[in-house]
Amino acid sequence: MAKTVILETHVLYDIGLNRVDIEDILLPGERLCYSPISVLELVSKLNERSFEDRKAAANAILEHGIGELPDPESHLTMAFGYKLAEPAPSFADAVRALAKAESLEEAQRGVPDDALRVCRNLNVSRAMTWREKAERAWRYALISLMKENIPGFQKWYAKDPKK
Repeated sequence: MAKTVILETHVLYDIGLNRVDIEDILLPGERLCYSPISVLELVSKLNERSFEDRKAAANAILEHGIGELPDPESHLTMAFGYKLAEPAPSFADAVRALAKAESLEEAQRGVPDDALRVCRNLNVSRAMTWREKAERAWRYALISLMKENIPGFQKWYAKDPKK
């Protein structure tokens, strides 16, 4: 069985922008994968300034045949032996839309794929909303954990005017 190597989002940038050679990462017998969370990270802060770098990361996924892992919720559902209520989502269409778009405007409007007779588009605001909620939940959980486990943190944190 092939060893699975999960590429973090910044590694996808580095491959796409030719800062890292894929052969320096991939060893014989290994398979490279990306998490759907990486796709949400690429799309959620997509703007005119970041478009080319994020497009390059999406292109790296396509050009190198980097596989998609199941989303975390589907993976955990199946790992605990439950059946999914509906098919697991695929983020491959978002990767294709970002990689093939010529501009941010086209990515949001729709990128035609004539061979498959489909048009793929990105919902940047929806991805941004997801990311903001996820980051807020992570931050609250981390603060709660620190309050419970770090002596003096609660008192120090209460004095911080920036929180």
